[in-house]
Amino acid sequence: HVFFQGKGNAGAEIIAFSTFGSKDNINTFFGVPELDSDVSGLQQVDLDGGYRSSGFNIVYRSNIAQNLQITAKTGIEFYSSEVKKSDLVRDGSETSADLSVLWKF
Repeated sequence: HVFFQGKGNAGAEIIAFSTFGSKDNINTFFGVPELDSDVSGLQQVDLDGGYRSSGFNIVYRSNIAQNLQITAKTGIEFYSSEVKKSDLVRDGSETSADLSVLWKF
């Protein structure tokens, strides 16, 4: 949802999302194969594909000069119960924050 939008894409918005992945994709990021399990001591896990997570991001953009824009973004993602089975996942959610300065040519 866009709350307000100014010139040059300035404004604020909330983005809600859900992610899905194949078995291969989810295991690439969260799975622990037998060989890695033996070396690392982590529990071996082979995850199923499907629903991965849901969350939302809040984005704010402001033009501070004719060719200069600042963007701030924060968000949270909540993992599915399947992904939480992995020893690579310490919390059931992940938070993020970004700050960017953009120069438009």
